[in-house]
Amino acid sequence: ASGAVAIVLLLCLLFAGAALAQEPAPVDLAVPADSGFGPEDRGGVVREVRVSGTRRIEPDAIKAVIGTKAGEPLDRLRLADDVRRIYGLGFFHDVRIEVEPADGGGAIVTYAVVENPVIRQVSITGNEELGSDDIKEKLTVTVGSTVDYPLLLENSARIEAQYQAKGYYLAKVSYVLEPMGEGAVGVNFDVVDGKKLRLTEIDFRGNDALSDGRLEKVMQTKTWGVTSYVSQLWDNSGLYAEPIFYQDLDKIQRLYMDEGYIRVAIGQPQVDVSEEGIVVRVDVSVIPPSLIESELFGSRKGAFTGAAKERPGHVAAAHGGTL
Repeated sequence: ASGAVAIVLLLCLLFAGAALAQEPAPVDLAVPADSGFGPEDRGGVVREVRVSGTRRIEPDAIKAVIGTKAGEPLDRLRLADDVRRIYGLGFFHDVRIEVEPADGGGAIVTYAVVENPVIRQVSITGNEELGSDDIKEKLTVTVGSTVDYPLLLENSARIEAQYQAKGYYLAKVSYVLEPMGEGAVGVNFDVVDGKKLRLTEIDFRGNDALSDGRLEKVMQTKTWGVTSYVSQLWDNSGLYAEPIFYQDLDKIQRLYMDEGYIRVAIGQPQVDVSEEGIVVRVDVSVIPPSLIESELFGSRKGAFTGAAKERPGHVAAAHGGTL
């Protein structure tokens, strides 16, 4: 409108997660002296709230999350928080606040937004070791949805996880948005396979009761050996696949319990990756069958090696509750 001066606050963030992580910054509502928008307006009342730039998202969806309302005082901190809340919806990659004087005093606040583009195509490039169709089956990015930057990062990680399950722990995945007309983009995930890494060692620490060989016998996961060149084709021999390894840890825990060790604690696998291969370390803690009675009912000082003081058992500690 003629005679009105728009004060623009430009807050561009790459994705909503980054916006949510920032503290709201004060909005500078200072204007030139000849603007006709005087001090009484800057600290005055909001006369009207408008939304512009929406195409697929209803303006009411924005108005529902902002704190600035018609009839309330104009507040710079609240405006900044409004921007953060709008970014938090995950539908916009640009948000501007325009404040201009209203007829009769006060201010008109306009939230000018630019929606995230629509995804028209999802493609995979650089993938020599895994097929594009196999990769896409695991993706949650879909054609027809709007760009969600945190979701793109998550799907990049999903592709890397598929490669890791095949032994490619050095694989890296990035994404590129390619314009495909107004308000539309194609998403291309670019893959660098890296070389396949062999599982060179499984290091069990604290398994004094059962030997490494006894534990490895019940596991499907095997370290790399001469036969792995052939057997890897059907059982991932010589490779580290996390889902299979966790199943192996369950088998190990059952083995200990079958041997009379009712309290077994198996730690999370620690995976060390280098150009030479993969080493997986697992901590194992067990209570021998000979000490089960003392664990349940307590022990006196000197009752066995390591009993440095009298200790009540779990039965006494339960006090009639859950043991």
